[in-house]
Amino acid sequence: MSGEDTVWVTGLGLVSPVGDSLDSLFAALEQGTSGVGPVELFATDGLPPMLAGEVRGFDAAAYLGAGNLRPLDRTARLAAAAAAKALEASGWTAERRAETELGLVLGTMFGSVHTISEFDQRALNAGPVYAKPMDFANSVINAAAGQTAIWHDLRGVNSTISGGSASGLQALGYAADLVRSGRAPALLAGGAEELCFASMLGFVRTGRLAGGDGQPARALPFHPLRNGFALAEGAALLLLEDADHARRREVRPLAVVAGSANCFDPSRGTDDARAASALVRAARLALDEAGWTAADVDVVSASANGSVAGDGQ
Repeated sequence: MSGEDTVWVTGLGLVSPVGDSLDSLFAALEQGTSGVGPVELFATDGLPPMLAGEVRGFDAAAYLGAGNLRPLDRTARLAAAAAAKALEASGWTAERRAETELGLVLGTMFGSVHTISEFDQRALNAGPVYAKPMDFANSVINAAAGQTAIWHDLRGVNSTISGGSASGLQALGYAADLVRSGRAPALLAGGAEELCFASMLGFVRTGRLAGGDGQPARALPFHPLRNGFALAEGAALLLLEDADHARRREVRPLAVVAGSANCFDPSRGTDDARAASALVRAARLALDEAGWTAADVDVVSASANGSVAGDGQ
């Protein structure tokens, strides 16, 4: 069955190191502006000089108002802020959400690593009785999705997809399938990730970050001199909506989700041939779902990030 023209994108919200609007994002892409720079969000004692993509000066209240933000940690605040912008852009007002269920499918690789590490450290150093119950509530992988749904009164589907660096795209694909199958009239879908010391330390120890070996950082996608990637944070959510539902609202699509697919590489990138085979199969399945051929594709966006091994695949 062709998926073309049944799932529309009717809104978008983002909070990123290069801005929080389509205009700022496109300007950064056109001008080659990088959102990566020296780490300022937290102390980097014990780490080599690192570069990262921070959402500098992020103030959740600017997006969410002056309500009680204490239950929301940084990951949840980034997700909720992106959701606020997507809801506004799509015209899904509080009144509309009260009449029609709207859900959320959020992709995240690690969830709230800072909260998890703070909870564990306090319990280990001071004893379990001193661990904060609120921190524990945010230590589960689906906490950000739950907190975002509570904040914006999203009463429909609430799912979290954690599939590594593909989490956000997998969330979009899953949400599109739910809308296409008629199980939901509309869903917010995308990804959110925070930047913190604990996650950076973990990646430094893998030896895969640019600059992690003490050499000058060169996070240069596909470049022969690349020596790793840079961590970054942010959130981006699309409002995916059944086309007929959107037409009744008299809105026009920003884009159409014609097809999607994902495949698992059991070698986890260590076998170039198997990794390439998985990519090819996923592309073919997505084209089949859309009813397209390769000749219908105008742009291919690679996932290169400067990884020495990954970009070579």
